[in-house]
Amino acid sequence: STNEKINRIIVALWPIHFDQRSYSYIMPSKIFTHSPEQVLKWVALGLGLASAVAVIEDWYPYTMFISLPFCLIWVYCAWLHNEWQLKWINILFTGLYSYGIAKYFWQFG
Repeated sequence: STNEKINRIIVALWPIHFDQRSYSYIMPSKIFTHSPEQVLKWVALGLGLASAVAVIEDWYPYTMFISLPFCLIWVYCAWLHNEWQLKWINILFTGLYSYGIAKYFWQFG
């Protein structure tokens, strides 16, 4: 039926667990019912948003401390195995953030 097709499309596109009986797909208890990789994707999303806010608000050096784990998650996770360019870009940024953090501690530590 049309409703079943719509439900399958929503389940495929919606990143949070979709409960078809109660439509409680926004409940926090449903967010982390996925694989550990999916949890890491959510953590990476949170770190990416926090990094953007840190850049906008000029919260140096927090931008580096937030962005480094973001890059490490992207390098580690399996969804980048087919995206070799993104993986190498994140490896490059991991090195740059590591250098920036080391320089920060060398100057102010």
